[in-house]
Amino acid sequence: MIKRRTWLIGLTGVLIALVAAASAIAESWRPLPWHLVDHTWRYPPIPEFQQLSAQVDIRGQLGPGSNVYIAPLYGKIGTVPFYFGMQTDLGGKGPGFIFSRWGQATRDDGHPAPGGWVDALTDSQSGEGDFAGVRLSYPWTPGLYSFRMRARPEDGATRVELEVFDHQRGRLIDVGSLRFPTATTAFSPDATGFVEIYGKRTPTGSVAPFSVTFKPPLVNGVVQPSDGRSWTPKGVPPLARTAKAADSVVIEVGGMIPSQ
Repeated sequence: MIKRRTWLIGLTGVLIALVAAASAIAESWRPLPWHLVDHTWRYPPIPEFQQLSAQVDIRGQLGPGSNVYIAPLYGKIGTVPFYFGMQTDLGGKGPGFIFSRWGQATRDDGHPAPGGWVDALTDSQSGEGDFAGVRLSYPWTPGLYSFRMRARPEDGATRVELEVFDHQRGRLIDVGSLRFPTATTAFSPDATGFVEIYGKRTPTGSVAPFSVTFKPPLVNGVVQPSDGRSWTPKGVPPLARTAKAADSVVIEVGGMIPSQ
C-alpha cells in the first residue's frame, strides 16, 4: 500500500511538471520581430490609387539601439504588398527610413534617394519573401513626421515615390521610389499601421517608455478610413497599450518584459 501511494505521489509530481512545462512553452514569446500593436483601418473601395499621406507623432525615449520600427502603413496596391516607415537601427547605419514592396524583384526596381541604397532580396536571403526596398539613413528623433506616397504609370507597371516631411527641422526628405509590377492600382481596403521590435537577439529587462500617434492615412487626398481596430498578435509580450482619440490612435509602449 505504501509503495502504491509512493508511486502515485511520484506520478502526480511528473504530471504536474509536464503541465508546468507545457504551460511555459505555451507562454514563451515568439521569435523577433514582435509587432507590439497592429492597428488596421478599413477603407471603402478605391479603384485607382494616386497618392497617400500619413502622419506619425513620436514622443519619449527612443533612439539608436532601441531596434524599433514604426510603420504608419502596410497595405497593397493592386495585389502587391508594401510598407514604409522609420527604424531606429537601419542595418548598422543608425536611424533612417525604409520603403519596401514584395514580389519578384531586381535592384533596378528601386531608385534610391542620394545617399540611400537599394535592397533586392529573395525569400531565402531575407526570410520574409522576395522583395525590393529603398533605404535612407537619416538622424530622426522623436517628433512629428508626415509621409507622402505618389504613384505614376511606368511601362506597363507603376512607379511609387515616397517622401517625408520632418516638422522639427522643416525639411522635406526624398526616400526614393519603387517599381510595382502591376498596372492595376486598386488600393487594398485593409491597411495596417504597427509598432515593432526587431533584431537578432530577443530583448530582456525593460523597454524605455515612448508613444506613437498615428493619424488615419488619407488616400487620394480625400478618402479616409471608415473605422479601425487594434490588437497584439499572439506570442508577443504585453508592452503596449492603445487608446483612440477623435482623429488618431495613440500607442503607449514601455515596461518590463515578462520572463518567458
